[in-house]
Amino acid sequence: MRPILAVTLAAGLTGVLAASCAPAVQTPLERAELRPNAIRHCVYPGQVRAFRAAGDGALIVRAGEGAVYRVRAPGLCPDLERAVTLSLRPLPASSTRLCRGQDVEIFIEQPRPTMAAPCQARVEAVLTAEQIAALPPELRP
Repeated sequence: MRPILAVTLAAGLTGVLAASCAPAVQTPLERAELRPNAIRHCVYPGQVRAFRAAGDGALIVRAGEGAVYRVRAPGLCPDLERAVTLSLRPLPASSTRLCRGQDVEIFIEQPRPTMAAPCQARVEAVLTAEQIAALPPELRP
């Protein structure tokens, strides 16, 4: 009985020592920091702070803690270039946040009631600091 117990204890101790030398498992945040393009950035619609129309249905939006997003409406989106106030609503309607790769509706608020339908768009990208710096001043939200 004694030799079996000694072998079992030795095997268990070896496993513990090997595990303590193994590389630590990275948290999702640590993995995301290593691959910033893999992050699925999300913000709540109420966190949108500023926007600029960039032409061709593109919208540059500042939201959350300084994150800047590019939203693109592939179809016709009347008055986007002249919009003073707008709101973004995530699709599907059951979603509560705006995330990269997600479809959204753009509601352009008009001074008088109109029958304009919301524009369909997609959150295309979260811009890097270099991309933001490269934007012309008139497009920086």
